[in-house]
Amino acid sequence: MGYFYFQKTIAGIDRLKAEAEKVQEFDAREEALRERERVFKRLYRILLHHYRTLSSHSSKSLWQLGVSTVYLGYPYSISQDKGNMFASNI
Repeated sequence: MGYFYFQKTIAGIDRLKAEAEKVQEFDAREEALRERERVFKRLYRILLHHYRTLSSHSSKSLWQLGVSTVYLGYPYSISQDKGNMFASNI
């Protein structure tokens, strides 16, 4: 399951929550909020796993290549004005 699957799922849950608010069905709204929180937590766990796996793999690969110093950070020469959801901090 990918990032876009979770975006679509969360959007669907938000739509159901809005419909429940329209008809003042508070139990359904609360259920939608719980489901939305569950999906967000799952997305967070998956993204955290990917970041940790990527950092571990990168550090092992760099160590095997003989790199002793790695500088982390955002380069100053790149414009940050035109970012998207992948270029921002999560």
